[in-house]
Amino acid sequence: MVQFCYGDDGLDPTYLEGAIVPVDFKRTWLHAKALYLLADELGILPVEIVERAKARVTEADFDLVTDQLKDALVAFVETELAARLATCRHEYGLPPCTTQDEADAYDDANEVGERTKDEAGKPIPEHKRAADKASRVKIVRNKMEVKPAQLNGFLELCRVKFIGARIEPGTAVGAVGAQSIGEPGTQMTLKTFHFAGVASMNITLGVPRIREIINASKVIATPIVTAVLENTSSEAAARIVKARIEKTYLRDVAEIVAPVYAGENSYVSVHINQRVLASLGLHDLTVDDVKEAIKASSKLKIDNITVLPNQNRLRVFSMTDEAELKKGNKPHDDFTRLLDLARRLPDTVIRGIKECSRAVIKRVEVKKGEKEQLQMLVEGNGFRDVMTTDGVVGTATVSNHIMEVEKVLGIEAARATVIGQIGFTMSSHGLTVDPRHQMLLGDLMSFKGEVLGINRFGVAKLKDSVLMLASFEKTTDHLFEGAFYAKRDSVHGISERIILGQSASHLGTSMASLVLRKPKLPAPRSFLLTF
Repeated sequence: MVQFCYGDDGLDPTYLEGAIVPVDFKRTWLHAKALYLLADELGILPVEIVERAKARVTEADFDLVTDQLKDALVAFVETELAARLATCRHEYGLPPCTTQDEADAYDDANEVGERTKDEAGKPIPEHKRAADKASRVKIVRNKMEVKPAQLNGFLELCRVKFIGARIEPGTAVGAVGAQSIGEPGTQMTLKTFHFAGVASMNITLGVPRIREIINASKVIATPIVTAVLENTSSEAAARIVKARIEKTYLRDVAEIVAPVYAGENSYVSVHINQRVLASLGLHDLTVDDVKEAIKASSKLKIDNITVLPNQNRLRVFSMTDEAELKKGNKPHDDFTRLLDLARRLPDTVIRGIKECSRAVIKRVEVKKGEKEQLQMLVEGNGFRDVMTTDGVVGTATVSNHIMEVEKVLGIEAARATVIGQIGFTMSSHGLTVDPRHQMLLGDLMSFKGEVLGINRFGVAKLKDSVLMLASFEKTTDHLFEGAFYAKRDSVHGISERIILGQSASHLGTSMASLVLRKPKLPAPRSFLLTF
């Protein structure tokens, strides 16, 4: 079982009117309004519009419509019909009637809604008040009137379109989805794409990126982790977080790394520049932290480290001959060993995530009048370490590396990443693919409990049919292996049945089958035996 409900809503993308929705509400409303324009009845108030719509979607003939579509329909009625009518009434001095109390108190024949002063502030005579009110009521009816027949016709049209957009049993969703994703791939030309606002950060897009996603590659060309910051407005705070994520080497903060040769008391002297630490946003990095980072480096042959805190200095002593012999290393003379240690020390990582090559602060585009927001783009792996960094909102941090997301967050997060990355890659080239096709691909790659690529290795785990595997890749190898191990093929799939010239089972018109009851045979006659 790959999906319990196709595309989470069971709708056929072929019969959708709007952007991934089965009904374009505005277009349908204009249609219903034109159909019942001459209905001989008065318009209804905003509160009545909402009540009628909510009551209509709860009736029995709306049971086939999903709750999501019902909510979208009621929301459109509330915002586009009732709210606009209430606003129009308010502009012309009539009560909005958005609540039942206002509707009960209001009546066109009563004095409610009359204006005592005109727009210039002068009092309106009593004999003109009724005419003024009547004219305003007519204006509102002409501009924004909703008749019961129009509302009922609109809801009925939506119901018919909802039900008509449901996908039919036996539809070849796999073939349609493959075609819908594969065909736009022929229009992709660019191989790289610049992040908006970050000129130096490129990501792989186009056909190479689609191949990485579908093949579930363990190593991708440009792994990017997008981290949301807790403080999205302060650039100083963003630089502090960047310093925690981006690798900082000892050469970046050390003034001097020089060998001091004095016989047995030889060492490498390291001077830390505190002003550089402050400029890099490493205010919390101490000399002891640098000592521990040097100790943690496995490539360095270190015997001991002495800290001179008042002078911001370190004395790094190289490994002795006895210690090298115990570790199986070939001993060198003291001076050569000291020079080698002084050469290797500057390349020691003292702060940051080792898997991350660099971090870039990105300014996110916002609406006019709002403050710009800052994001962190981290190039490289280390998704889990970025999520748990202080100053980063871990629950909002995402990565474009599907296999790493599966390793850190699990199979559901990997499925969501597959769907999101395909949509992002397509939209970056100005192409649109229905989300239901993307969901089907994401579910197919992850329904086994692990992310399997659509290649010879992943398909071999997805299917057991020898003929199906032979029709995909390495035909002779699969047939030879199947014959050697005497494998059985149930011939239930589409590829196998096409190879044998049979109609595909459980697909299209072959879904239906005629089942007859077993005919009752007459009782056997007794034979007359004669001798």
